[in-house]
Formats: sequence, C-alpha cells, structure tokens
Amino acid sequence: MLRNMSIRGKLTLICMVTSMFALLVAAFTIYSYEAKDERARVTAQYASIAHAAAPFAAASLEAPDNRVANRILEHLLQYPEVIACSIYRTDGAILSELKRADTADANVPARPLKDGSEFFEGDLYHFEPITANGKRVGTMFLQINVHSAKERVLAYAGLIITVIVVTVASTYIFATFVVRLL
Repeated sequence: MLRNMSIRGKLTLICMVTSMFALLVAAFTIYSYEAKDERARVTAQYASIAHAAAPFAAASLEAPDNRVANRILEHLLQYPEVIACSIYRTDGAILSELKRADTADANVPARPLKDGSEFFEGDLYHFEPITANGKRVGTMFLQINVHSAKERVLAYAGLIITVIVVTVASTYIFATFVVRLL
C-alpha cells in the first residue's frame, strides 16, 4: 500500500500519524490525571466533612439514646452524594445508622473497617475515628456515591475526543495544503 503511495500521500500520512500519536498520549495523560485528581478531591472533601462532624458524634455516644446520633446522621445525609452513614461504639456495635431512601446501593458494614477512605464497589467508604478527651470513643462511617465524579471524568473524556477529532481533521487539511505546495 505504501509503495504505491505518492510522496505527497506519504508526507500527509506521516503528519497524520504523528499528530494522532501525540494527541493520544496527551489525551491519556490528561484523562488519567483528571480521574486521579477527582478521586482525591472527593476523598479530601468528605474526609473533611466527617472530621468536622466527629466531635458532635462524640457527644452522641455519651447520650442515653441515639436521638443525637440520628440528628447528626440526618445532617450528613443532606449532602447529595452521601448515601449511608453510621456511628459505631468502641466495641464495633452500631449506635445509629441511616440510609438514603432513594438508593438501593446504600450499605452500612456490620463492623467498622480501618480508619480512612477506600473505594469499594464503586463508592467511597470513609471511616473517621471519634475521640473525646484524647480517647477513642467510636467510629463514624460515610458511604459516598462517586457517580457525579465519574460523570465529570466522562465529560472530560468527551471533550478530549472532540479535540482529537477536530485536530486530526485540521491536521489533514493543513498537511494536504502544505504537501501541494511542495
């Protein structure tokens, strides 16, 4: 195929392949960075929210019933991405748990897992230690639906594909024009 192609055609092909390769490398790099950055942003945002709510949860663990804990969890469920949350005692028993009624994916683990954030089955699970007077008194759990974060990353991917198509088309037109001048 290349043997029968004119020098002009070969030069156009070289320009096209080089541009396409450079664009694919750039697109992959941007997409990877955006996906990683979005995960880090969501993790930091909800870790901060859980950290701010933990002192209030400490008071709920000292209360004789779980009404205070329920109020704290109701407040956390006001964030649209939070689909489940709970407060655990130090023995691992659940003091209180709430799940968003409009989602079937809500899942509160029977026992708290290790402190921190972890992606599990497509959601972010965050376990925040609850302390009072320097002593651990419990654990707070948040399950965050990261679907909106995935949508943003997919929007970036769509934008990258559009840029690739426009750039390849313009490179073809430009290369064809330059080669004719030779």
